[in-house]
Amino acid sequence: MRKKSFKFYNIPPVLWMLGIGIIIITFFASSFLSINNLKNILIQASPLLILSIGSTMVILSEEIDLSVGGIISLSTVLWITFLNLGIPMFFAIILTLLASSSIGAVSGIIVAKGNVPSFIVTLGVASIASGIALVITQGSSVYYSSKIFSAFINGQILFLPIPLILAIVVYAISWLVLYRTRFGAQIFGLGGNRDALSLGGIDDSRSIIGVFSYSALMAGITGLIIASRIESGNPTTGAGWEFDAIAATLIGGTSFTEGQGGIKGTILGVLLLVVIRNGLNVIGVQPMYQSGLIGGMVLLAIIIDVYISNYKAERVKV
Repeated sequence: MRKKSFKFYNIPPVLWMLGIGIIIITFFASSFLSINNLKNILIQASPLLILSIGSTMVILSEEIDLSVGGIISLSTVLWITFLNLGIPMFFAIILTLLASSSIGAVSGIIVAKGNVPSFIVTLGVASIASGIALVITQGSSVYYSSKIFSAFINGQILFLPIPLILAIVVYAISWLVLYRTRFGAQIFGLGGNRDALSLGGIDDSRSIIGVFSYSALMAGITGLIIASRIESGNPTTGAGWEFDAIAATLIGGTSFTEGQGGIKGTILGVLLLVVIRNGLNVIGVQPMYQSGLIGGMVLLAIIIDVYISNYKAERVKV
């Protein structure tokens, strides 16, 4: 039996980009690989991973969700406001997550029933969510202090940061939903062959509403983590998170078309983004330059990924 020869291009591009990034950053700052900094990377990656899981599911269905940044901002404001009103912590969390997923359901209904492009719908919903947050807070932050926040962000279970454990649990549940349920199969069907779903008698509108609700739920959970870290609700704190989530999804190998990809690659996409951002901080690059550098690196990573994917596809045809 002939052994399969190793091919460099068979390595997921995001994996070797991550390796090269770590080597370069470590060369300039040996403290990058310290235990404390690695712990910080895992904590920083946790909320982005949760958010990116939702974005991956939406993109797998050949849609896009630009509303999650606004939902993050609104969820931080709602949660802190509920707590300031005297609502118990548990019920405040439930109410916040219900509000978040309901916003996603509204987006899904408009996309599915109104046949309006998801790009337009979610961009408008993002503005509405941010606007509501601004009205509630009168344009400023709302604060709430609790020992629970500190215990959640800084606590550990079996040497693992609690935010990371939450991200692992969310990932495990999402993996089961995506790969072991009918709903998950329909998500791939929406991106792979939407007409086949309709011919099979499946109402794709329910799946579209479901996937946008799930994405918004992930945004709500992300907002809770952020609010715990900053001990406040801020009407603009979610700005830009939607683009990080989409970038992590695309870098991780999920395609906008044909339902290709999945949340396994998204983990690597998230790690690459967080490693780059953390590495620039450790090296000492000034914040004013970081945004442009990160954007350029993300764009380069996506271009390389697309090039290698096309190269592999051409070799398969040959």
